[in-house]
Amino acid sequence: MVTTPSFTGTCDKEFALTGTTFLQAQRGELITIKGYYKYCLTPSFYCPSCVRQVYLNLFNKSICLASFGKAQLDCQEKHFSQPFTTPNSGGTYEIKMEEILDFSCVLSRKSNTGLSLGTVLVKEPPTIINVSSFLFEVVTGDSLTLQCSARGYPSPAVRWYKDNKLVHNDTSLELSSIKQSDAGLYACNASNVAGSDSRVVEVLVRARRPTVHQTVSTYDANNLFQNDSVTFTVILSHDLWSRDTAFNTILVWTLPYYASMLNHVPLTNVSSPYPGEYNFKIGEIQPGSSKQINITVQIDPKRVLSVGKYFLSVPSFILYEQRMASNAAKLFVGSIESVTLNFTVREDAQRGFLLNPLFDEVYLCQEKKSDLKPSCYFSNDGVQWIGLDPRVKMIFGMTVRGSYKRIFGLGTDSRCHAVSRDGVTWSCILPEKWKRESSSRDFVPAISVPERLKSDLPESNYIATKNDGTVSYGASAKGLHMKIRSGVWNLVASWECP
Repeated sequence: MVTTPSFTGTCDKEFALTGTTFLQAQRGELITIKGYYKYCLTPSFYCPSCVRQVYLNLFNKSICLASFGKAQLDCQEKHFSQPFTTPNSGGTYEIKMEEILDFSCVLSRKSNTGLSLGTVLVKEPPTIINVSSFLFEVVTGDSLTLQCSARGYPSPAVRWYKDNKLVHNDTSLELSSIKQSDAGLYACNASNVAGSDSRVVEVLVRARRPTVHQTVSTYDANNLFQNDSVTFTVILSHDLWSRDTAFNTILVWTLPYYASMLNHVPLTNVSSPYPGEYNFKIGEIQPGSSKQINITVQIDPKRVLSVGKYFLSVPSFILYEQRMASNAAKLFVGSIESVTLNFTVREDAQRGFLLNPLFDEVYLCQEKKSDLKPSCYFSNDGVQWIGLDPRVKMIFGMTVRGSYKRIFGLGTDSRCHAVSRDGVTWSCILPEKWKRESSSRDFVPAISVPERLKSDLPESNYIATKNDGTVSYGASAKGLHMKIRSGVWNLVASWECP
């Protein structure tokens, strides 16, 4: 029984719920609140014009149950049954009844005040609203915090499971000094009386070690001719995730027998422990950084390939060390793969020259379209030139051993390599013999002169000198030059007319 004061007297009132005073419901569920109110007039109460309203307040809504005056204060229970729809937010809400002295009911009234008679628990199933990334990649020895938070009512309990086993009872799971055994699937589960929700996070653990990758690129690698050069750009990049520095990094390239390394920039120590293998000492590479080296390779400088198209493939790999806690070194091999830089090597030398390293004889060739005019000429002094057999369009080299001499060239039909002892009589040889001769240590290759030369004086890549140093010949954009010992260059033959 609840009493309230009046103006000149009092009236007793009673507000009550029938049935349970504690209700549970889901969000958006329709519920019914049942109860009654009762007013009893006392003898001293005097308020002939008093009108009052009784409100039922819940979920910030105020429902007017009745509006009455003094005549209705009859001490009778006035029962009510009022429906409500629970809100979308979970929580505990109080059921209250309130008396207002006013002239009439107020529609759309909102109030949470009054006499508390009971509560409604609106349950909200858990929803995980914040979880760490679904995938983490870490290295051994690192630390990692897995975060998971959820909303719901009652407040959900958050638990972490690994491989279906409970490992932690909180929103934050701390992993320190991570080991390989810490890898796996971690499930965050949030639960309350209304339900549960879960998310899975995968943790990948790699052994702490430096990881270096290489990429190789080149430009203008099409339409290359024998004796041309091509530059490869090699970038060695260190994985930022690996944490550890790569020490004593070595780039290992293996070139085929018909290619050779001309130079590399920047200059580093390079060794060749085996024929065709080049070890470039790169040194230290920090995590997240990279180093670049440009390697220039010459294509078939000794002209061991027959006429046709070829592809160059360069096996390449990296060696590097990791410094351990005991200062010991652990060796790793990375990026073991073949550098698939497939470009076409074509034998299309249109002009070139060959100097006998032992005697004063030089051969000069510029391919002619006519089979009646010689493409190649011979001279003992750079002044008098004698035309060779017109069927020989290019001289590729010679083998000189004492008095033994063989001159090798290419026929105009491009189907055979030709050989001559004296430069007058020529005959075709088998490809096997040509390969054997051109691979011998006594073979002297001719110098192919590309069309792209710009200098009017010989460039260093296109100069040949006799073994005794007395005579040198060199090619420029104008033609063939000769100089005696350390003298000056003199043009002895132009490309148009030897």
